Amino acid sequence: MKYYLTCNLFIFSFIFIACSQVAPDQQAFLLQTKGLTCDAAFTNSGELLISGETASFAGTASKKTGLKDAYVFQTNSTSKSTSLTSYGIADKSLRFEQICPIESVRYISGNFGEDKNKLICKLGSKNEVLWAMRSNIYKTIDKGDLATDRSGNSLIPSKDPSADAYEACIHLFDANGTCKWSRKLKAVEVWQDVIVMNDQKFMISYKQKGAYINGELRKKYWINTFQIVDPAGELLQYRNFHFEYDLITDWHFNKLLQDKKGNLYFIGKIEYRNSNRQEAFIIKTASNGQIIWSHSYTASNGMEYAFKNACLTANGNLMILGDGYSKKGGIVFMEMDPEGKINWATLKAAAYFDQAMTILSKGKNYEIIWDKLLNLAAFSCNVQGQTCTNDLQEIQFSQKNFPVLLNENKGSWESVSGDWEAIRLDVNSHGNVAVENGCK
Repeated sequence: MKYYLTCNLFIFSFIFIACSQVAPDQQAFLLQTKGLTCDAAFTNSGELLISGETASFAGTASKKTGLKDAYVFQTNSTSKSTSLTSYGIADKSLRFEQICPIESVRYISGNFGEDKNKLICKLGSKNEVLWAMRSNIYKTIDKGDLATDRSGNSLIPSKDPSADAYEACIHLFDANGTCKWSRKLKAVEVWQDVIVMNDQKFMISYKQKGAYINGELRKKYWINTFQIVDPAGELLQYRNFHFEYDLITDWHFNKLLQDKKGNLYFIGKIEYRNSNRQEAFIIKTASNGQIIWSHSYTASNGMEYAFKNACLTANGNLMILGDGYSKKGGIVFMEMDPEGKINWATLKAAAYFDQAMTILSKGKNYEIIWDKLLNLAAFSCNVQGQTCTNDLQEIQFSQKNFPVLLNENKGSWESVSGDWEAIRLDVNSHGNVAVENGCK
């Protein structure tokens, strides 16, 4: 085990110039969905899909009983061609949490009912239901709960409330909706993310219950585990990050991302013990887990932000999206180079209860999806961070390195029963949905 530790401090400053004209391919819009906005992705034809829950567009039966339906909103690059399809279950609310388009179809994870039972479904090119599977035992887990490979194999995590409180299960569905296997993971305190890697294997990450004591160094460490599993259910790699217990009280990785060279980015936040303050946080590793760098980022305006999502740029940089949710608010987005240096950063006004959800790359623009007080909101920015809105300002961040210990274990898990059955969804289509224009 080796430390990755340096003590340099870097200060980056940025100049942001607001756009004076609206680019023809930029957009900003709001849709009154009256429900949480959860995820977004582009289809292979370039249309934007957004998923979540809605009271505004719920079916008649759900509206009568005050329930929410799930939805998929679809629009082109100018938001002039829009549609929304809602999906309901009798006598229960339904939410679509994560969406993964593969070729002309979409795989979606979700939950339904007061107990938040787990659901996975496959939609066709017109958002029609091809199949849907539900569980009466397994419940939803934290965000980052679906990854689908090119063959249509989908990995989803869940919780079994009848088992130990710190156990999670993962399930592999094939493209036809058959659960091929289920595995139990122990000592899972907080689920983080699951992604498909470049080689079409899956990586999962979670905050592990308990702590590690290093008797030689006389130090206590928090544990964060990341594992690689193949579609056959074989555990191929099991590694841990160890964080000094005396330095932080909490951490979370909201997003895992792999670049074209195979390097991995663990993107999220940490909370320091001595100050009780939150800082944005990223660890970069090689494909084998070896740490390349580990940085925390502090905003010069004194506000606390967490990094929530990210995507790659055409030249190998990262576009990072974050927010001040539950703190003092604000949406931040920035470009970062592979060494962790921020090229520019921008702050958008937002309330403390507004949440940054997803940032997506499309041509010369990036689409940013966020939840604005339980309504769907989106806007575009270009490679310089310019948008068609007028509520932006430059922001500065200081960067410092953070000590991380890497450990490798063999790891193990056990097979469990699947408990999945087909379910019918009530579908309602809404064409030419009017959105509010947010460009100024």
